[in-house]
Amino acid sequence: MEAATGDGNSFDGRLFEVANDSYDEKAQVILARLGIYYPNQQLYFPKEGAANIGAEKKISVDYKKVDEVLTTLTQALENELYPYNLDSVRMPQDPRHMPESLELRSKDHAMFLFTACYYMRGGIKSVEAIKKLARMYDAHPELFNANYAKDLEPESLVPILTTYGLGFQGTVSNQWVNNCKVMDELWDGNPVNIYNGISSYQPCVDRIANKRGNQGFWGFQEKMVSMLTYYLMDEGMVPYFDFPPPVDLHLMRVSIANELIKFEGYGEHEDVYSEEMLEIMRDCFYDYAIKNQINVLRLADAVWLLSQSLCGNQPGNLTLEPLGRKNRSGRGTFLIAKPIDISDPKQRADYQKTCGSCPIETTCKYNIPGKYYFVQGRLFRRGERVRFPQIPANIAEAISFTFEEDN
Repeated sequence: MEAATGDGNSFDGRLFEVANDSYDEKAQVILARLGIYYPNQQLYFPKEGAANIGAEKKISVDYKKVDEVLTTLTQALENELYPYNLDSVRMPQDPRHMPESLELRSKDHAMFLFTACYYMRGGIKSVEAIKKLARMYDAHPELFNANYAKDLEPESLVPILTTYGLGFQGTVSNQWVNNCKVMDELWDGNPVNIYNGISSYQPCVDRIANKRGNQGFWGFQEKMVSMLTYYLMDEGMVPYFDFPPPVDLHLMRVSIANELIKFEGYGEHEDVYSEEMLEIMRDCFYDYAIKNQINVLRLADAVWLLSQSLCGNQPGNLTLEPLGRKNRSGRGTFLIAKPIDISDPKQRADYQKTCGSCPIETTCKYNIPGKYYFVQGRLFRRGERVRFPQIPANIAEAISFTFEEDN
């Protein structure tokens, strides 16, 4: 295959000017114009909005699967089984990702984690966002001080965010300044103070979530309330209580791929992301934690780490971006699945180290590609996973390869 990134002067916007309406045919024409060919391979093109027209839609929970999958993962994490025993398998807020100049468990640490929530909503990988914010903090610690940042003009933050490769500059800069005003005026500039006198989740939502009349913090709804609670609780800055974990791509991917959550009446390529699904998933994880007396923090870790380290690297979830990152156009970005070849040594080795070594391999059914979610905002099932022939672990270990992440 001839690689083409579309990042140079050779890119021609007319590549998309294809007369027919078939996505399959458009994709083939665009690839041909780029000089990209897949001999003896059938490309897989998920269609936008391929809905099951006329079918009654219903989202349901398979509680037997919930118990089986989540119990397996939490026990694997507790016993430090693969992949949890790898040094590279880390949560975004791992101390090794924090700014070098930051005092851990300090007021500044709490504000850094509060600020990180702006980038825990898709469009950028969580670990990448934390590391970029860490570099920004080391250079501009004053911006994370609510008493200082509340008086800034939002526009002044835009070039700084841009310098450190952080997107959504317009939205985030406005949220940053407004929320620092609220944090300084109501909570003495310290997110930990929000939790004073709180021992359950709903009061957190009442204080943090943005409501009409500018109450709460801009950009914070249930997921970000859970995210902030998780961060501060994980660092021991606020006392533990049970709460719904933050539902992101990783929790959604494991839940959908293993059919903890089922979608009746939905087409295979249909976007399943919705507020209804998020609410059902939050309740599902919360109820499991309560029933089984599982620490919510560790439950979230078990699922997130598995998806980030294994699911995002398994061959069936890899997605190609032939025109390159510089030519992205939101939901219109041209993406295609990387063809599966069970005879390819690298793909076989990748499979062995991901699905082939996964503690829940037997229950996992679907490919759930992450790039479509991060780039296009779409979440869908991209066919059932191809199960590769197993190869001896020593042979897989001997094959030199680098993961192509689709996290």
